[in-house]
Amino acid sequence: MLRQCRERSCKINNGFFTGPNCHICNEEGKFIMSDREANSLGRMLALVLRHAPEKFNVEMDINGWVNSRELSESISKQRRHYHWLRGWHFSAIANSDDKGRYQVEGEMIRATYGHSIELELDLPTDQIPEALYWPCEEEQVETIKELGITTGDRKHI
Repeated sequence: MLRQCRERSCKINNGFFTGPNCHICNEEGKFIMSDREANSLGRMLALVLRHAPEKFNVEMDINGWVNSRELSESISKQRRHYHWLRGWHFSAIANSDDKGRYQVEGEMIRATYGHSIELELDLPTDQIPEALYWPCEEEQVETIKELGITTGDRKHI
């Protein structure tokens, strides 16, 4: 389940965490949403921010940013069982995500990778390591060496 730590000293990820207890202070946090709700909303968030913002009638700018308050209002109108949903719930999902799938700036949120729609991501280019590694099966190595890494059905690698 998704929770928020009540201790002021535990503000890593804005205090949001998954599981029963805070990973820093081991205190039980304030309940935010169940695993089922977080998983379902995470999937909706990925759909909207990576592939289809029009599904929930939200405006996305050229850099992939969407207003989380507008998104929560649109989802709660289309899916009545999410009547409780507010924009900050997406911030909780983004901040507790260990894969870095989302970026939050104020009320705005965007996916950081995995897009199938055309965007101009203005992601930071500093601190990129000299060597990057690509996970693949052993039988794919020669093809990748020959053709390089491709985006597949995504827009970026």
